[in-house]
Amino acid sequence: MKIKNAIYIIMGCALTLQGCSSQKRLENSAPFTIDKASCQEWVAGKEESGTGFRLRLPLESTVIADDIQFKEVFFRGAIMEAELEKNDGKMTVIGNYFREKGVKPDIIMHSDPKKEVGNQPPRLENKGHKFPFELKSDEAVISYLEKGSKKVKYVKIGGIADKPSRIYPGRPQN
Repeated sequence: MKIKNAIYIIMGCALTLQGCSSQKRLENSAPFTIDKASCQEWVAGKEESGTGFRLRLPLESTVIADDIQFKEVFFRGAIMEAELEKNDGKMTVIGNYFREKGVKPDIIMHSDPKKEVGNQPPRLENKGHKFPFELKSDEAVISYLEKGSKKVKYVKIGGIADKPSRIYPGRPQN
């Protein structure tokens, strides 16, 4: 009976340790350098249009665009798709986050279920992902793939400066 209990304990420990290895690990260095990262909150002109922020991570070198594929940006509890933008010969990794205002769409309630077909399911935040990192408000994590590699790597960026909020004007009232 003692051997059977020992086997269960060993298997339990092995499964626990295996679960820990699936966590995302940060790299000590990255094959690229970020120059003056910034974040700018924005507010739409109409109340129901929502709010959000735009994270800009300018890269110091343009050569890496062919060697690295940027995947996601993790910042302030948001998981955003990393977009690569080129302006004036400089490459910038962009993360856009949109917070939809709490306007609920019309829902059709009818005794005939066929007439409820147009109802939209609720949107899930962050594509169902749990936020995997503990970050300060001026830190972000970028996930990327190097050319020829299938392993996703993660690197932490610090010192992200907040720019003044951008408030878009609403439509003039007639």
